[in-house]
Amino acid sequence: MTTHTTADQVLSEFALCDDEVLLKRLAGLKESEKEIRQARERAEYEILRRLEDRKARKMGSKDWVAVLVTPSPDYDVGKLELLKEHTPPHEWVKAYTPFHTETVEVPAKLNMTVAKTWGRDYGTEVAAIIEAAKLPLKRGYVKVTRVEGKVA
Repeated sequence: MTTHTTADQVLSEFALCDDEVLLKRLAGLKESEKEIRQARERAEYEILRRLEDRKARKMGSKDWVAVLVTPSPDYDVGKLELLKEHTPPHEWVKAYTPFHTETVEVPAKLNMTVAKTWGRDYGTEVAAIIEAAKLPLKRGYVKVTRVEGKVA
C-alpha cells in the first residue's frame, strides 16, 4: 500500500517543532532548493548546448523528450511605421493598431503575422525594414516531458 503525505501531515510535522528546529529545517530546505535550482539550470544549459551543436529542436530517449521552445521575436514598432509608406492603406490597417488609451495606455503595435507577408508581397525594401526592426531574440528554453512508450 502506498502512503501519501498530506498537507495536514506536513503542517503538523512543523507544528510539533520548536523554534530552533523549525528555523534550522527551513534554512536547510532553502539551501536544498538553491542547489536543486542550480543543478537544473546546468542540465538545461547542457541540453540547449547539445541541441545547438546538433542544429536540432528535439532530443529524445526511450522515456523522455526535450523540445527547444524559441520565443517569437519582438519588433521596434517605431521602425516598423516606415512600412506605412511602402504598403497600401487597406493592407496597413489590417496590421496596425495605433497608440490609444483604454483603462490603461496601450502602445502602438503591428500584427506581425500580417506584416511579415508584406516582405514577400512588396519587395526587399519592405523586408529590410521588418528585419531592421527585429529586436534581439530572447533565449529559448527547454521543455522536457515524459514519453509513454514512444521515442520522440
